[in-house]
Amino acid sequence: MEENNFDYGNFKSYDEESENNIFCLSEAFIVHEWIRWISYEPLLLLEKIKELKQKKLEDLSICELKFLTIYDKNKFFVKLFKAYEKNNLNGQEHMMLDDYMSREKIEELIINKLSREDLTCAKNELLMLSKRPLKELEDKIRSIRNIKDYDELSKFDSYVLHEMIKIYQLKASQKKKDVDNELKVKSLFRRKKNKN
Repeated sequence: MEENNFDYGNFKSYDEESENNIFCLSEAFIVHEWIRWISYEPLLLLEKIKELKQKKLEDLSICELKFLTIYDKNKFFVKLFKAYEKNNLNGQEHMMLDDYMSREKIEELIINKLSREDLTCAKNELLMLSKRPLKELEDKIRSIRNIKDYDELSKFDSYVLHEMIKIYQLKASQKKKDVDNELKVKSLFRRKKNKN
């Protein structure tokens, strides 16, 4: 069976000279991440869903109906994302998926599915990671080479990876700005020197 690699996209270290060297995620990774988080339901939620599905429709409160509607909507969008992975969407389904991704934020989805304890631990870990060198972050991100590696991560580690990628992108973007500014200053200095 062929191993499904993520192809992280344009991932280059800052030693390479390139205009476009900020970490870019491939479409395959983004879609798989959405599938993983939409389909994940903590055990307590699954128990609540099971309990609510046993009730008669007229016995459900408005809050319970909303809860079940969100659950059913998530199941529907998991199916759409999986169809997208296999290039099996029609135009209307593609528009629905595009609309969903533009309205929903994966970060909110993740935060709503993790415990407070996990979120607190992740915040502490991300604070430490934000102080690490760019190359170290790049190596940690690159260690997740394919879907199998990603799927073996705990939900906690998946969230940390998601946020680590954002930290990397911010740091890389800032480094690129710093390099660009340094080059501009050197260029101005050379022009002034050549005028004299």
